Amino acid sequence: MLKCNCCKVSKSCKTTCKNGCICLFAANKTKNGCSETKQELKQNKCNKNVIYTLRKLKEAGAKIALDDFGTGFSNLTSLTYLPIDFVKIDKSLVWSYAKGDNELLNELMPMIKSEGKLIIAEGIETEEHIRLLDRMCGDFLQGYYYSKPLSEEHFIRYLKEFNNVENI
Repeated sequence: MLKCNCCKVSKSCKTTCKNGCICLFAANKTKNGCSETKQELKQNKCNKNVIYTLRKLKEAGAKIALDDFGTGFSNLTSLTYLPIDFVKIDKSLVWSYAKGDNELLNELMPMIKSEGKLIIAEGIETEEHIRLLDRMCGDFLQGYYYSKPLSEEHFIRYLKEFNNVENI
């Protein structure tokens, strides 16, 4: 059975640095009754304040995902110093790999795993994408193959229908 009991808070590094982010996390967790909150980090130039804030969020129970890995400011060294739980591989890497335009994921995914991070592959739209990422031991898949982005109300309805249950 597929169950979801988490909240998502998406922040840029600049926003994460501002005072009150940890309070926002705690308030969001309490307000929504979440047992788990995922802090999704859209990485740009991170500094010590961001790392400190992320560590405090982890201490408070947040799970942190590095979004859009493989584009922009994301780099391999960020895997070693950012206190993250998940690495979300950008769909551009997934799609170009599936087309045979690169072989980066063959090396990249084992490196991410060796750092103890879980992998979320973005942009999954075909069964071929699923087979490729399954063969490469991706942990989670995200994309239109499963569903377009949904509001909370529609997501709950989707889970109920998917699980064939009345209450979640």
